[in-house]
Amino acid sequence: MSLRQRGEEVSVRFLLNNAPMGGSWLKVQDFEVTPQEDLKESDFLGESETDYDRQHHGYSLTWTCHILDGALLDYLDQVAAAEAAHLAPEDLRVQVLYAFRDPTVKKRVVTYYRGVVKVASEGFRGRKEYVETKFEARYQKRKTQIM
Repeated sequence: MSLRQRGEEVSVRFLLNNAPMGGSWLKVQDFEVTPQEDLKESDFLGESETDYDRQHHGYSLTWTCHILDGALLDYLDQVAAAEAAHLAPEDLRVQVLYAFRDPTVKKRVVTYYRGVVKVASEGFRGRKEYVETKFEARYQKRKTQIM
């Protein structure tokens, strides 16, 4: 048996103002995290080698949820209303829960916070296809807890 992790061993949960979100928010089809980093090069007179500097700027997240109830539609309405009223962005945190097949490796919870979420699109392709909502987000921080 392979000890490589599969999608069934990873869960994604969302917290809006520290309250867990349910319904459609639990139907995550795909999830991707991309560290936002720049690699800067500096060359100096009299030196024969280039200095490299990595600059970390946070994390870019994307995910897709299937619509199970009105929760995703309600969220988009809340975001639009808050923006129209010039309110601060909501505190939506993303938690990724990792369970490993190797029993010697402890579970981990990675929480992304201090960020902004955007509803990228909502779509459906045919009468028998599922309705999907795609999200994009940028987060400044992440914290890993070992359970």
